[in-house]
Amino acid sequence: MTTSTEPSPIVRAFGGATVGFECPSCKRIQVVPEAGFHWLNGEQPMDWAKRQSAECCGPWRCDTHGKELKRGHSCSECRTAEDAAKLQKKYESATKLALSEYDGTYLYREGFGREGFFRVDDLDDMKRSGAVPDWAFGCDVRTVTEDDCDLEDHVAEGVLSDHHEDAYDWVDDEKVKAASKLIFEACADIKTYDTDYSCVVLLSGEQG
Repeated sequence: MTTSTEPSPIVRAFGGATVGFECPSCKRIQVVPEAGFHWLNGEQPMDWAKRQSAECCGPWRCDTHGKELKRGHSCSECRTAEDAAKLQKKYESATKLALSEYDGTYLYREGFGREGFFRVDDLDDMKRSGAVPDWAFGCDVRTVTEDDCDLEDHVAEGVLSDHHEDAYDWVDDEKVKAASKLIFEACADIKTYDTDYSCVVLLSGEQG
């Protein structure tokens, strides 16, 4: 971010060192920190303090696009470019598959479907409306596991948390195991799809 303001140095009396800088607008003083703080990101303490004072009351502008910004806000064009670069990097590093080689149920591409997810079976309808992307990330399926449904820890650390330390000795382990199994069976049909950024499915041939 750039600014047109020029902060005034605060100098110790009788020719001492500069200890801070004063914002020309609000007169707030930014003290020069000691070297080595991680938030300096390698910048010299004197330069950091002067820059902080210069940017204190703005105006703030994007160095790349020249847009005026609100305090603490980044440039939307820069964010869009950064997001596009990250997406391109993921695309380039992923394994490319034709749709016929992909055996998954869902695909993911930001801006398509619910939160970016859409079913492979929906591609025909999407094609008729001209809404098929040229490619999409594959998806992995995640199910509920027996470990997810294990109630032993929940009983020991949740149900019995306000009881004495030997309370679990009176718990019927077999019934806890049976209840865990029942919950696992109840959740057997649950499937959640997570984006697999290592796989790109090429859909350019599926477009209308």
